[in-house]
Amino acid sequence: MRIQIKYFLALFIPLIALKGITKESSFHKLKTVKTKIAVNNIPLAKVNSRIISLADVVKELDMRMYLHSPEEYKNVNNRIGFYKESWKRQLDELILLEFLKKEAEEKKIKISDADIRQELVSRYGSDLINKLHEANLTYDDVKNSVKNDILSQQMNWYGFVNKIFYKVGPQTLKTAYDEYIQMNPGNESWKYQFLTVRVKNKEKAEQIAFKIKALDPTAFPHLQALKDSLTSLFSKEEEFKISLTEDLSVEDKDIAPAHKTILSHMALESVSAPSFMHQNNEYLIRVFFLKDHIKSEPIPFQQMTEKLKHDLVGRMAEKERGLFFQKLKDKYGYSDDQLYLPLPADFTPFSLKEE
Repeated sequence: MRIQIKYFLALFIPLIALKGITKESSFHKLKTVKTKIAVNNIPLAKVNSRIISLADVVKELDMRMYLHSPEEYKNVNNRIGFYKESWKRQLDELILLEFLKKEAEEKKIKISDADIRQELVSRYGSDLINKLHEANLTYDDVKNSVKNDILSQQMNWYGFVNKIFYKVGPQTLKTAYDEYIQMNPGNESWKYQFLTVRVKNKEKAEQIAFKIKALDPTAFPHLQALKDSLTSLFSKEEEFKISLTEDLSVEDKDIAPAHKTILSHMALESVSAPSFMHQNNEYLIRVFFLKDHIKSEPIPFQQMTEKLKHDLVGRMAEKERGLFFQKLKDKYGYSDDQLYLPLPADFTPFSLKEE
């Protein structure tokens, strides 16, 4: 069970706490001036006689962002973006934590210091812990946060996570794989080029078509040789235009159906027989050269099982977590109006100020 709980932590906690952090941040770039973040600290929620303020939320966000990436944390623009994106979600986590503590008391579940120390070292090592002052954090701050995470893991496991792992069985994975294959059926691409002769006059087009057939394009090693022969064969008086495309590489979903019909009956490194069509008041004679036809099969089921399981558990966890949260609210007699304190209409939780 310990392995499964740690698997869930690796999957779920970062998704909730660090969703706003990316290496290539998309947050708005402000002018390069020395700024600091002003936190409009007010009470946000009340649960089990505890008032949760915006400062409590920010402390938790600071801890998670700093321990995840100290360099990102030092970027004020990134940090305020993370605050704005994550504070409501983190507030929910702190409220849920209070309910989980209550549940743990009822079930007489306690977290040992040994488990906390082990998790601290596992997550952060010793070097990072020694630099916590950079984020105005203390060892006790991190220790309590890790203790709360372990408690949440265990209580969430009993509350809903264990049910998810039982639901993600072989048949569920097979169904998910079938759905994946429908959306990702493998890839097919065509590498080719084609030569086009354009003629305005129908009678002249028929004469040129007859000569091209007689020349037998399929006997040529490539289209450049065919083009050279056609250019020298036809006199300058004949009104025609000849063009040769560059090498084309086209995905199967994007290829013109008429092109695919011809290419699908060709051997690799071969020239097609000429095809004829009337288009936009012109008569076209077209010859194809197939360089390559690449088919890639879908990823085998065996190679997809871990990813499928990860995705399924993540989706189910988000849904089941919401249901579990509501179940605890109902159990302890809280409505959202009782939990969440009213905010001023013009409430702005964070702003940047020049130092």
